[in-house]
Amino acid sequence: RVNGIVIALAGGGERPQENRAFIDYDEIDGLLAGIDSVSRVNETMTKLAGFEGKYRTLGDFEINVFRQTRSGNAVSLTTGVCDQVRVTMSLDELTKVKALIVEAKAKLDEAK
Repeated sequence: RVNGIVIALAGGGERPQENRAFIDYDEIDGLLAGIDSVSRVNETMTKLAGFEGKYRTLGDFEINVFRQTRSGNAVSLTTGVCDQVRVTMSLDELTKVKALIVEAKAKLDEAK
């Protein structure tokens, strides 16, 4: 029996797409730690004008935090390899995504 969560992203535009990534139960804690790590990436970590921090799961779910403007950072979430779907959001929205993952993990724990 396989346990885990599925993260589905839907992209807009002329041809809306949807793609999914499966996160195995054993990988969820690493994903949560990865979200924490990339969320802390900022301009104090480098002297360069631009920066980014990435975390990628085995199921092809990627989180990328980068400098968007002089006033702040942005986050992109990507699923898939060939037919990628990318969604851009703020760090505050990434915190909400993390909370959903924590909630999903708790439900998996209850089901055991």
